[in-house]
Amino acid sequence: MDLDGAHRLSRDGITVEFEARPLGAAGALSEGGFASVRFKVTEQNTGQPLSGMSPGAWIDPARAGEVASERDKSCKARVGLFLKSSIGARPLLDLNSYFLLVLNKDASLTVIDPSVSVGGVTSTLARIELPQPPMDWVASADDKRVFVTLPGADQVALVNTETFQLAGLLAAGKQPVRIAMQPDQRLLWVGNNAVDVRHSGVTVIDGQTHKTLKFIPTGAGTTNRLQPGLALRLC
Repeated sequence: MDLDGAHRLSRDGITVEFEARPLGAAGALSEGGFASVRFKVTEQNTGQPLSGMSPGAWIDPARAGEVASERDKSCKARVGLFLKSSIGARPLLDLNSYFLLVLNKDASLTVIDPSVSVGGVTSTLARIELPQPPMDWVASADDKRVFVTLPGADQVALVNTETFQLAGLLAAGKQPVRIAMQPDQRLLWVGNNAVDVRHSGVTVIDGQTHKTLKFIPTGAGTTNRLQPGLALRLC
């Protein structure tokens, strides 16, 4: 084993680099705070990225008093347990996991961890309260933001998937139902199925500032096939 630095490990021709950065305005990592964790896997000699791999990664506290050889064996043994997804042998952080965001019939969203189950029932990780029941959703390309239409509130809810919290409420015209995001992430297109046909159409929202840019009246019953393909420029 060749340890090149505090955050780089080289072994058997492969180099793994580890990086952890605090999220938001925090200047340093702190206990209980949120962080962005990244791994980079490359060939040791060329520095080229390795393709065709599906690496697994976990974060778990080291055991005090272990020498290097014992720590290596202990690490392999714990990885074997982690791969079984047993409720009694979970790591501190599982970086291979994913979460499901469920739109409920009431005014809420449920976050589910499908990798952990007790008696065949998946684990509920969080519940996000909303002003009104949700209808439709779209996620940003990096999956860090989810936009959810709330027809009863005339708004779109912005959900932060890094903290699983409601990050904001965007004005979206009357009875927003369908929602889509341009491939370039610049604009959100929201379909309005208002009772008054004068307010039925499409509301365009800036994908970064979240401000309403324009309302395009289209008449009744025209927004159920809202599928913007190409990036458009509003004049």
